[in-house]
Amino acid sequence: MITARPLIDANSVNSFEFAQQFDLTEGDAADLYFQLTQVPSGIRFMPAVGALLSATINHLDDAKKVTRSCTQPFAQDPSIWKLQVLATDYVKGTLDLKLTLTEGVVVTHCNLRNIIRVKAPTSF
Repeated sequence: MITARPLIDANSVNSFEFAQQFDLTEGDAADLYFQLTQVPSGIRFMPAVGALLSATINHLDDAKKVTRSCTQPFAQDPSIWKLQVLATDYVKGTLDLKLTLTEGVVVTHCNLRNIIRVKAPTSF
């Protein structure tokens, strides 16, 4: 089994901090970085070469779900992945994230409950 830990200020494989959840502002684009880890040990999980990871930001209305492929931003550490959230994506409130890792014929799912917190934009 795998899970994922949110990362903030991810500048390289050795320059990031762990977070409890992702904090976004509604209407802003964002890059969400996270590290795959093994359950229950918490040790980083290195997927097979050529693995694919897709992410779904869940919503009660299926038409507003966001599903997108993730990328590995740092070739030196395949446990770290990035999901782009576009300014046009419908993200509001506190949201779940479902990850699907495909390694050849092996498919693994991970559900991260309440991992994305979206605040309303501030007006001036």
